[in-house]
Amino acid sequence: MRPFVKFRISIKLDYKTCFNFLNLKSAGIDFGKNIVSLHPQLRRIKKNKNKITKKRAIFFYINHFYNLHNNELKKTLELFEKE
Repeated sequence: MRPFVKFRISIKLDYKTCFNFLNLKSAGIDFGKNIVSLHPQLRRIKKNKNKITKKRAIFFYINHFYNLHNNELKKTLELFEKE
């Protein structure tokens, strides 16, 4: 019997991860810089110092991203499960 792994898309986890890693630098790695390289629109959000404003902006950005790329995300998820 082949092993089976179930992957899930979690928008809530993406909110939390983005907020926690956007300004994180550790062991010589700038996690926020790497995130911004994939999502340049987050550059403005990264510079914001107000936590509430930053959380709200991340929430709207990720919701917009999910709406634009929903089909692509689902297809990638299916591919990961098959692999």
